[in-house]
Amino acid sequence: MHEIQHWMVRKPFAVVAQLCGISAAVTAQAVQLLQTLRYTDPLSYFPDYAHVRDLPVDKFLVTAGFTGMQQSKISKLGIAGDFREIVIVDATLSNATKKTSFAYLSEKYSYPPAAVMVIGDDPGSEIKAALELGMRAVLYDRTQVVEVPDGAVSVADFSGIGNLLE
Repeated sequence: MHEIQHWMVRKPFAVVAQLCGISAAVTAQAVQLLQTLRYTDPLSYFPDYAHVRDLPVDKFLVTAGFTGMQQSKISKLGIAGDFREIVIVDATLSNATKKTSFAYLSEKYSYPPAAVMVIGDDPGSEIKAALELGMRAVLYDRTQVVEVPDGAVSVADFSGIGNLLE
């Protein structure tokens, strides 16, 4: 159970189930349950999020998870209006990934990859995807303990994020 909890915050459930040897039948039952869950507790964003909200650029949110859960968290945070578009990568509905979503948004809005800055907290997910696509990658690591991939920069808070736009 501890291993499952560890991976659930970083990997899609189907991947976690496979990594942890969960049977196909139990995985299917879990997916059915997870598709119905919604976040109902109070939720607030980090105080430094205001620096992102105030940036005078188009912003997009690309998040992964079960659509209902992700939408409920976005609603609880009250941040939907901060973004030009929100993409929820739900592996149960398609083969989309964060990488394909970044490429899609770059093409849809005619942004050359080098003009796109991806900010994320997972070096193996959105940071890796951004670097593979030739986009600027910023690792948001409040603890400053995560190894920063070559080609990315790291910030502990968003207060200086505007300086990286130049």
